[in-house]
Amino acid sequence: MPDDSDHSDTPMFELRLTRTEALLLADGLRSTEYWDYATELDLPRRNGQVYLPEDDGSWWGDVEVGSDEENAIEQIRILRRLAARIESHLVEQ
Repeated sequence: MPDDSDHSDTPMFELRLTRTEALLLADGLRSTEYWDYATELDLPRRNGQVYLPEDDGSWWGDVEVGSDEENAIEQIRILRRLAARIESHLVEQ
């Protein structure tokens, strides 16, 4: 999967949101991380937090290349980066 930070060949658009809408969107991304990916594949989680190998490696063994687990981990990383980008714009205001 390509790095989502490389937008050189991707059309971009601007979306205007209120602060409340942006917070809701970021929260929805984090909920997707937990409920769609972690629950479906029974990834390590506790108290609303999904643990990826870089968060707490003690929860993980080897992740098989090309597995559903590896794909879910990468999708969660993308969701986290996008939520963080949205939240970083709110701090700048």
